[in-house]
Amino acid sequence: MATLKDIADRAGVSTATVSRVLNYDKTLSVSEDTRKRIFTVAEAVQYKKGPHVDNMPKAEGVKIGVISALTDSAELDDPYYLSIRMGIESRCAELGIQILPLRLENLEGENPVHSTLEGIIAISRFEEAEIKQLSALTDKLVFVDFAPENGLYDSILPNYEQAMTDVLAFFSAQGLNEVAFLGGHNRVHSSGRELVDERYEWFRDIQGKKGFLVDDWIQIGEFNLDEGYKRMSALLRRKPCPVAVFAASDTLAIGAIKAARDAGYTVGKDILIIGFDDIPAAAFTAPSLSSVKVNTEFMGKHSVQVLLDKLQKKHTIPVKIVVPTTLVIRESSPVT
Repeated sequence: MATLKDIADRAGVSTATVSRVLNYDKTLSVSEDTRKRIFTVAEAVQYKKGPHVDNMPKAEGVKIGVISALTDSAELDDPYYLSIRMGIESRCAELGIQILPLRLENLEGENPVHSTLEGIIAISRFEEAEIKQLSALTDKLVFVDFAPENGLYDSILPNYEQAMTDVLAFFSAQGLNEVAFLGGHNRVHSSGRELVDERYEWFRDIQGKKGFLVDDWIQIGEFNLDEGYKRMSALLRRKPCPVAVFAASDTLAIGAIKAARDAGYTVGKDILIIGFDDIPAAAFTAPSLSSVKVNTEFMGKHSVQVLLDKLQKKHTIPVKIVVPTTLVIRESSPVT
């Protein structure tokens, strides 16, 4: 089992620095690159203790609910959310925490099992009415990959600003400043209501400030392979067509690679493509896909720690934790 010292040795920092970074110590003065390196190493060595756990006793007898806004089949089809749940389940197994799976359609009405819950971890996006249903069961709520607008609950999110900054800086270093954007509709799963996609917002903000935003090179569809193919095909019909493309999910990016290849382009040479999520399949596409790695399993594991901290230390101020991302470069956008 990896230790804090193992991470410290590989990251080239002290054990104390690793501990404070993984515990999100806001008083620690350390560069963003160092934070990213520590999180990346912790994920790579499958660090099992995680933040707050070194001195934390087992939590046998604690019962928490875990709920996803996705259907069971949709979650199984999405490596991003499945990895978050696996992180939650792994940490709970280590600490002896009992998990009760919850479903949105079963929250209403009397249920004696619900009354035994000490907290709930909620995965993905929820409507306000659904959040009220959850809060009626317990006020100990932690949201993963979603931050309710009311700011009343703990939340854990990827650092979208850093992700877009890293992607656009990479393209710029290759002499490519005008970049196309392939995005998807970011919706509440239960209602279909559309939300702002922070990747899109940060892309527009960064490119706009630099004077490199090309509105005709923005394509928004659905987050799937077919839409990636369709939207990329539309971009390739533009004159001029883009030679640098960011896709807001790996499924969009994989569809885009096929569209470019079918149109006679060599991806990684004629056109550079970077995706988002770094799903397991990204390393095995042809060419292999560059992608922004989101530490989803870590997010799931840490959500358990945040909930336990709320239960055991009785903290009352909601926290919003932003987890660093890492740009992984492969054949679809090689360094030139």
